[in-house]
Amino acid sequence: MNPEQKTAWFIIVTFCLSVVAFLLLLPVVGLQAAWAALGLMGICGLSPVIFRKKRKEGEVDYDERDRAILQKATTAGGMSSYLVFVLVCMIPWFVYRWQGQEEISIEYLPFAVICGCITLFVARAVTILVLYRRGAPADAG
Repeated sequence: MNPEQKTAWFIIVTFCLSVVAFLLLLPVVGLQAAWAALGLMGICGLSPVIFRKKRKEGEVDYDERDRAILQKATTAGGMSSYLVFVLVCMIPWFVYRWQGQEEISIEYLPFAVICGCITLFVARAVTILVLYRRGAPADAG
């Protein structure tokens, strides 16, 4: 298993733990404070340090297949996060318009950004694992 796969598994496990912590905190402290559980996702920033691979003399870090998989995974994560960001912004707008309200609380904007960022990392991690499992060659679509 290469470092990218280990990092992807780490991100997915951290995301699952964050969601579990959120759901456990929700009835205890309420919705506003329970969002702090998603701060556990910040630990994903340490993954390059945790899974740093020791290079051996003459060893290649990434080949063309690895680069193609990482590029496709980053594209999939970016597109997924954009979709989630737009949905999280537009759904409250539609709901408030349907209810006849003219204004939306500014509280939704940080929520939309956080959801988009988390989606980027999780979708990229899932795509990395799927493409490596599938053994996708560099020219696979």
